[in-house]
Amino acid sequence: MKKLVLFFVLISALSIKAKAENRIDSGLYRVTVKGDVYYYRFHHDSLLTITHGKDTSYVIYSTDTTQKPMHFNMKVMDVQGNHLYTSPCIFEMFGPKRIRLKMSPNFRDRPTSFLPRGSQDMIFLVKVE
Repeated sequence: MKKLVLFFVLISALSIKAKAENRIDSGLYRVTVKGDVYYYRFHHDSLLTITHGKDTSYVIYSTDTTQKPMHFNMKVMDVQGNHLYTSPCIFEMFGPKRIRLKMSPNFRDRPTSFLPRGSQDMIFLVKVE
């Protein structure tokens, strides 16, 4: 009986650790696309601001780490809080400081993999703070 309880405690601890490793940390991430620099700032658990020069986009995001590949949903808002569009994405964590994100090319269909490599819909976020 003790072994069974210990087994369930161990499985629960590993599950919590896996969820923590797949969680996007709050902070500032840098993205470079064809020489242009974008800053993605993740606030708490659901707000993202994307800054490019003087322009800022506001996004409400959610993740589903139980899916393979993991799902990332972006609901893009204007400054007044009106919904502009939604983009289903996939993401993958590379340690605590790097994220690979592949966006939907048509804002409807979620990508199913990170292939082909070098796709213009894929970006790499690197944490800077």
